[in-house]
Amino acid sequence: MPEERPGTLSATGRNLSYDFVRCVAMVFVVAVHALRVVDARGAVAQIYVAVGDALFLTANALFFMLSGKFNMRNRNAEEPMRYYLRKLRGVVLPVLVLFLARTIYEMYPDYGSVAHFLSVYLRNCLGLFANIEYWFMFSLISMLAAVPLLVNMVKPLSRRGKSVFLTCGVAWFAVLFMANNLGLQVGFSFVLGVYWFLFVIGSFVEELFDRGDAWRWAAPAGLASVVACALLYLRGWSVGAFDNSPLYVVGSICVLLCLIRLGKCICGGRLGRIVEFCSKHSFTVYMVHIPVLLIVIGWAQGCAAPLSYGVRSIPLHLLVTLVTVLLSLTVATLIDTLAIGPLQRLFDRLVSRSESPRSR
Repeated sequence: MPEERPGTLSATGRNLSYDFVRCVAMVFVVAVHALRVVDARGAVAQIYVAVGDALFLTANALFFMLSGKFNMRNRNAEEPMRYYLRKLRGVVLPVLVLFLARTIYEMYPDYGSVAHFLSVYLRNCLGLFANIEYWFMFSLISMLAAVPLLVNMVKPLSRRGKSVFLTCGVAWFAVLFMANNLGLQVGFSFVLGVYWFLFVIGSFVEELFDRGDAWRWAAPAGLASVVACALLYLRGWSVGAFDNSPLYVVGSICVLLCLIRLGKCICGGRLGRIVEFCSKHSFTVYMVHIPVLLIVIGWAQGCAAPLSYGVRSIPLHLLVTLVTVLLSLTVATLIDTLAIGPLQRLFDRLVSRSESPRSR
């Protein structure tokens, strides 16, 4: 691996190693949904899909752990109102805009009356969109709302306490995964579900593995976890394989550590600027990629029909992923620039005006 660059900060002060993780997770999200173009009737294609699921679905864990890292901070527990205002601006407002855009897309061309459209939009915002890939946002917003409480839960833990918490969590998910796949009903639960668990440990997992050469064991351990998870899935152990499996949790932690290290090594110069740009729009890319993907798949299946069968569908998957990422990034940039950005600046002005009398 190349020599690590000290700091890895952009000209705007962003830590590019974490931006790099966001970019990779963004590509993984598109790649896992693009696996639908792979013809999995052959053995090779089946293995490709299983390994792809095991690797690409770590994107969920990466996003949750990064969110935990940058939100589970003492200041957010000490100044909860400022924290909630930031989340309203940075998360809730963009989500409302993007939910509106998705509602317009899904209802086209029959919107009915204004009242009917608003009713559908409201129901989507309250929960109907939790049944599609937007489930992630409902989970994330719930976690962000609980941050001031979760910080106070984790803050008193020593390094040893954090290690025990992590170990107990992985052990519990091992028990749950085995029981579920053996047909045994488990009536107990861990203190946190798997994604809540990942969100919380994201605030300290690097601290537990802060040696500079952690990637030396994380890389083979992550690879072994991904392959083992895929093999178990192929053998029929499919319940929770890519969420509450201990292999999934361990593999996701290893992928995170390796990507952070790799980002520190390569994110400089022009590549660093590209990574920073893509990272800024990764949230919106996630929100718009499915409609874009469906269009790209329709195009690919029409223009590249010979590549739709057997092993030849694997290169098609790579092509569909690349095209979808580029188009989604274009759409995301337009939405962020023309809609979300102006609304956030309006939000800033309104908040500034509401706070100015108090400052006097």
